[in-house]
Amino acid sequence: MFDRLRTAFYTAYRRRWGRVLICDPRPLAAQHPYTFQLPNAEELAHLAPGHVVKLIFQSVPEGKEYGAERMWVTVTHRDGDHFLGTLDNQPLDIPQLSPGDEVSFAAHQIIGVFWTDAADRARFDDPDADRWFARAEVDPRITRDGAPVRYIRREVPLDPEGEYPDTGWRILSELEDDWRNIQTEPLAIGLVLNHDDSILPYLDAPIGSAFRRTADHEAFTPASRLH
Repeated sequence: MFDRLRTAFYTAYRRRWGRVLICDPRPLAAQHPYTFQLPNAEELAHLAPGHVVKLIFQSVPEGKEYGAERMWVTVTHRDGDHFLGTLDNQPLDIPQLSPGDEVSFAAHQIIGVFWTDAADRARFDDPDADRWFARAEVDPRITRDGAPVRYIRREVPLDPEGEYPDTGWRILSELEDDWRNIQTEPLAIGLVLNHDDSILPYLDAPIGSAFRRTADHEAFTPASRLH
């Protein structure tokens, strides 16, 4: 019961005196360029009242469940790179913010645009936007520990038709004789590229391809397949 009372008091305090910050996503995008892509300059220039954009909201004091929430806002006014809009979502853990509240924000704080007009979608939607979310079997030392990629091999994809299809790539940080001894995990290939995008030129290579890179070389070279 005490915990419930404390939670209720904290929620009431945040609702009465709490503030809301809109985050600057640029550092996050710089850190994760393949999986966190911001609208380009042409998209931002096209925005006008009636368009719907996504922002990252952060509560001060912070919420108990979420550090930040990504929510949609309908633009109501624009003055250069400054916008006003109304919140379209119901926040999950920001009690001082409600649907319909007015929001003031800058162009650089926009993380996404929902184009409702078919012509706008045809103009701005990137058909390859989901490419970096296709899966590969990845040595976790690459994304967990920052180890470099040393060996890549393309197998027949396990699930080529799923929402996030398998690319067939098997990506390792070492040149073990038996790659199957490594406990790989299916990850978005963009997560690997965020850490080490040296493999980017090889991703369109056909099934059966393999490449390796030794510790004293920057470039990959074709390799025999590890068995």
